[in-house]
Amino acid sequence: MSILDGKRIFVSSNSKRKTEQLDKLIADIEKEQQIDIPRMVITSKNSKSDEVQIFIKNVKQEILNYRVVLSSPSRGTGIDISFDNDSQEIDCVFGIYETQINTHLDIDQQLSRVRHPKEINVYVSPRQFDFETEFGVVKEDMQSKFLEELPESNFQIQTQTQDLVRSRWNIL
Repeated sequence: MSILDGKRIFVSSNSKRKTEQLDKLIADIEKEQQIDIPRMVITSKNSKSDEVQIFIKNVKQEILNYRVVLSSPSRGTGIDISFDNDSQEIDCVFGIYETQINTHLDIDQQLSRVRHPKEINVYVSPRQFDFETEFGVVKEDMQSKFLEELPESNFQIQTQTQDLVRSRWNIL
């Protein structure tokens, strides 16, 4: 499926940066080929703009005005891109996903916004992590993280309260 073939493309990504990179790539293609590729780019940066809000409110009609829609997850749920008689107006849905951002359920939600596309292609980053799973180490990490995030004054109050409870009721 090629944008240059005039296909209508919907791209979902969990990365604003990737979405913006794709937009720049398409702009470069426009310049190089001396063509216009009508597109809508939706990220957290512009999701509140009038243009994007009009697009979202009338998505079933508005999407037909564009050859490419690039969308990062600035809008979680509630978007249904379907057409009368299950018409296949979108030629291809592409999904481009990085690890550790959202779950497979979120990805499924994003990909399923477009109902009845002619084709779906998904790329998920193969990056792997080697996280610690030993309970004691995980517990220690969590305690350490908690203490880092705890404001100094709250920690002092908590410490004083524990000392008071220890001395009066011998509980702790």
